[in-house]
Amino acid sequence: AENVFASCGETYRSIILYNILDSVLEGCMYDEFQVAVYENPDQSLNEINDRFRDISEQYGYEYGADDFSGFWVEISHTFQSPMYYISYATSALSALDLWLWYLEDEPAAVETYMELSALSLSLPYREAVKEAGLRDIFKPDTIPALAEELTAYLDGEPVHRQNPGKLESLWLLVPVAGLAVAFVLPYTAIRRRERARAKTVEEPWEL
Repeated sequence: AENVFASCGETYRSIILYNILDSVLEGCMYDEFQVAVYENPDQSLNEINDRFRDISEQYGYEYGADDFSGFWVEISHTFQSPMYYISYATSALSALDLWLWYLEDEPAAVETYMELSALSLSLPYREAVKEAGLRDIFKPDTIPALAEELTAYLDGEPVHRQNPGKLESLWLLVPVAGLAVAFVLPYTAIRRRERARAKTVEEPWEL
């Protein structure tokens, strides 16, 4: 970052880190919302808006009394490719893992990046991650480990990446609420309020 942006390198790095964490939160939030909608297809529009408001507030969004909570309609995936949005979170977590590895061992992380980039696009996500030597985010200790390492970085301490070989398999997906909490807590210095885009409209959305 410093080689490209000189004295602004740290600012650029912070923006990228913010975007990665935001992708984790947004990916989990919209996936949770989409599951809630498609499991209950007979909900009214007002009920869907209320459900989105309830879920988004759990992820840090803030609304005024008259603020509009129907901006979920701006996410085309909800209509065109539901249950896809979670992939933004999973890929962001793997990118975070690679970056934390870079902080500890730059040559090894660069080599891993090159190997990962050379893998066939037909290789499934978890197989590609395993092939590259990155940690499986669906194992129970991976996300707490990422959060701990990220906290060390934000506190100005050396990052020591935990050995992925010591993690045990998990047969269920880590709850999306757990994903959010794991990253919100160590990153409270960055307020997500400006991302809420909560807005008041003159007329209600009509299907």
